[in-house]
Amino acid sequence: ITLEANSKNTKDYLAYKFPNKFEQIQENIKKAISTFTQGVSKQINIGKIWNFFSQNGVFLFNGDKINIGFAPDISQQCKHLVYPRFFFSNNRENNSKENGLKDYGPYTRNYFDRNNPSICVVCNAKEQGKIEQFLHKFLKGIPNSHNFKTGFEGKFHIGLSQIEFFTTPDDSLGSYQLAIQQAIQTRTNQNSSQWDLALVQTKQSFKKLLVEQNPYYIGKKMFFQHQIPVQDFTIELTNQNDKNLEYSLNNMALACYAKMSGKPWLLKSTPTISHELVIGIGSSNIIIEEDGLNQRIMGITTVFSGDGSYIVSNTSKAVVPNEYCNALVDTLEQTIKKVEKLMNWQSNDTIRLIFHAAVKTFNKNEISAVKEVIKKYSGYKIEYAFLKISSDHGLHLFDHSTKSEIRGKLAPKRGKYFELSSHEILLYLVGQKELKQVSDGHPQGVIVSLHKDSSFQDLKYLSNQIFSFSSHSWRSYFPSPLPVTIHYSDLIAENLGWLNKLSGWDDTILLGKLGQTQWFL
Repeated sequence: ITLEANSKNTKDYLAYKFPNKFEQIQENIKKAISTFTQGVSKQINIGKIWNFFSQNGVFLFNGDKINIGFAPDISQQCKHLVYPRFFFSNNRENNSKENGLKDYGPYTRNYFDRNNPSICVVCNAKEQGKIEQFLHKFLKGIPNSHNFKTGFEGKFHIGLSQIEFFTTPDDSLGSYQLAIQQAIQTRTNQNSSQWDLALVQTKQSFKKLLVEQNPYYIGKKMFFQHQIPVQDFTIELTNQNDKNLEYSLNNMALACYAKMSGKPWLLKSTPTISHELVIGIGSSNIIIEEDGLNQRIMGITTVFSGDGSYIVSNTSKAVVPNEYCNALVDTLEQTIKKVEKLMNWQSNDTIRLIFHAAVKTFNKNEISAVKEVIKKYSGYKIEYAFLKISSDHGLHLFDHSTKSEIRGKLAPKRGKYFELSSHEILLYLVGQKELKQVSDGHPQGVIVSLHKDSSFQDLKYLSNQIFSFSSHSWRSYFPSPLPVTIHYSDLIAENLGWLNKLSGWDDTILLGKLGQTQWFL
């Protein structure tokens, strides 16, 4: 018998082999990884490798020796991008998301259409009292907190929520299914519009269950089939003290507002003469059989305007790998048709299409798919850029201006970049200040590569846009290590991966109003 070398199997093996020492072994592994990944350790280890090759030499097959130099000081060549600013209610702006929401309210404050929302709560009956206290903090706020004093209702100006509980006698799948059916049927019987939001209590232990036996996944599928957005929370989360709970509830409220079609903020962008679309291209590998022989690939596109407005996402049919390019052509064409109609493009308008893909090597099939679609829109002046955004590389910057910091020693500041060539830069979307603890190690930058086939080639402009989009996720207030174009595509891929394992699921469900929201956050 052989075990696949993954973290879950390693943990299970260690727990079985060393039951009395497992916790200490886990802690020792965590400390070792933390030490190894810190900037100081990385620089020392790189130095050791350099010393070894310097002393022993590196030779080609013909005997020629390669000289390896140590990394030069490039501090003077490194530059910083400008931090983004954000628009809130009535187009008022701020460079802080928290301050902007506090002072002005969310961008859609004046035309949010789900005020006084109806919210159903599915939970274990034995935990209802604790969950009522938890939800009071979520909706009304934590008075002594820093950023969550007024709760979901006050921070996002949504009025008073109408809450109704549907409880389960236990944690079984059948009990959850029955409670969710009751929640959905209640609205149907009342001839009312469906719930604006469903809150589902889960447990950490559910993560160990198979997808088709997991109340969390089954519950989401059932609500999605009725176009109801879902936010889950674990019973373990309700046990947090208020100091820690503030951060969890703050992010939870942000995601819920976006799932209910709200826009918390938009990016302040410089107006251009073009209609500008920023399109993330991703894919989801769907394994139909456990041996991996019956594989399907689903193409995914997420579309944003230049100011970060989430316009639409679209998915192709799940197809065998050699049909992926044709499927991607279809889904790109459908996506651009939607946007063309939505934004009322006129003949001879200049349209700029900026494509983001997070791949190790930019897929020629994806470029071919884009070009095929562009050919069909000859009535517009179309310019396009293909950008590969990769964190899969071995390059690091060590910034000695942060060597005295407690966490993130030698870590560059967020927004620092170095030009590797005329078409490639190393950019840090997360920096020293974004590290939460010492064990987070050294931040990983991304290499942004502009493909030679691009007709729009202003790499500085495109890099600034990527940097701004990394601050634009509505899942968290913190910057993301990838731009939202890629981040959202990954989240959609993750969700579609497990949804397609469930019987009765149909991707056309996302063609309804649910698919126009950030249902995947």
